[in-house]
Amino acid sequence: MKTFSSLIFAVLLTTVVSGQVLQLEACFRWVEENHPKSNQKALLDQQLETRINKLDKNFLPHLSLEAQASYQSEVTEVAIDIPGMNPDIPTPHKDQYKASLNLSQTIYDGGVTNTQRQIERMKNKIDHKEVEVALHKIKEHLTTTYLREGAGRDKAWCRPAVRYKCDESRARQA
Repeated sequence: MKTFSSLIFAVLLTTVVSGQVLQLEACFRWVEENHPKSNQKALLDQQLETRINKLDKNFLPHLSLEAQASYQSEVTEVAIDIPGMNPDIPTPHKDQYKASLNLSQTIYDGGVTNTQRQIERMKNKIDHKEVEVALHKIKEHLTTTYLREGAGRDKAWCRPAVRYKCDESRARQA
């Protein structure tokens, strides 16, 4: 913020030294075009679009593949001699393998995804307002700097829309 304020002051000083009349509206346009916060709204909209697309994928089928392999150094054996019976209990192998393929799809989530979409849109609106507030603070600072630099000049320096503020600013200084 201090760097940007210094840059604004340098632009004002350069314009005043060169003898040109710098209009406050031109300063506002310059801030809107060059300040990093002004580009942030487009980035916020892209983030919202990405989050909404991710939420839309909740209803697509999910495919998962699971595999497991294990090797055991020893396996249990059942060695029971029962007279008259010869039970054939096989000994398990030392290595075992499992694989499964799962397919799942959400059919109904109770409105959770729609609510999450609404929350993301509200967060986006809040973020937009925060950017607007930050830009407004910068414009307020610019107006203060503009009027402070023009307070020692005659009224012709101030544009008619700002003349009242110039008069008010000079009255406070007197």
